[in-house]
Amino acid sequence: MKGSKLTSVSVVAVLFLYLLFIGSAAVSLFLGTKAQGSLEVLSMHSFEARTIPAFIAEKLRESDDIGAIYTGDFSGSSALFIESSLDGVLYTDMIYGYDGRLFELFCEKGALFSREDGAQLALLGTVSFSEPKTGLIHVVITGSDGEKTTLDIFLRSGGEL
Repeated sequence: MKGSKLTSVSVVAVLFLYLLFIGSAAVSLFLGTKAQGSLEVLSMHSFEARTIPAFIAEKLRESDDIGAIYTGDFSGSSALFIESSLDGVLYTDMIYGYDGRLFELFCEKGALFSREDGAQLALLGTVSFSEPKTGLIHVVITGSDGEKTTLDIFLRSGGEL
């Protein structure tokens, strides 16, 4: 009788410890998944906040040539136009925002394309390009979280401010 009572208590204790272990594993898994989701959101925000302005600045710096860079409208979207010549053919590289994304379209100058034809580069809220003074490119980027980043780049080929 005493042995069976001791066995019952042992079985209950083992089951309790087993359920406690399973419960703690489930809680750890849940918290880890939640933390991973938060890290992905932070990572995407960090990508938008740093990479998009760096990409635009690099494009402007590498293409800085007299008359090669200007801003304008591309099918209803504010756009940055960068012209270059390859083997005697004039090309235009357009960077623009459309439908919450940043796009780039590299094509022969004058060719007819729509906004959807560009390559999607990143998610964002909006982007606008302007040239308040000759040689000064003003860029306002609104991230998908609503945070604004302003970029003012003076083109070396643009002369004096």
